[in-house]
Amino acid sequence: MKTKQEKHNSSQIDEILQSTSPIEEKRIRTKMLLAAKIEDAMKAKGWNRKKLLEATGQKNASVATKWFSGTHNFTHDTLFDIQEALGIELINLDEQDFYKSFGAFGSEKSAEEISREIKESRRFRKKDLKI
Repeated sequence: MKTKQEKHNSSQIDEILQSTSPIEEKRIRTKMLLAAKIEDAMKAKGWNRKKLLEATGQKNASVATKWFSGTHNFTHDTLFDIQEALGIELINLDEQDFYKSFGAFGSEKSAEEISREIKESRRFRKKDLKI
């Protein structure tokens, strides 16, 4: 006999939810979005988890379970391997976007040009350069 789903109340769950800071909520959301983006890219390629593991050089199936849990803390190397295997972008380190993200760098100049200009504009007196 099927029964109606009952609402479960737990003071412990309520405490955990209340103690989660906004930054932790954002971390969790970002991890879940990463997992969803990876899974969407796999579906678009017609890949299953086993194929992704093979393409990234992973041998243990439990790794995929962690990746798709939505709570896994990916390393840079893992994200790089996954994005290369799937042909997607998970890590955006575009130079122009990077500098513009600071707000102070609206320039179309490369990082090298900006760095060179800063170095060339510096004038030091010998007494200031005590090493």
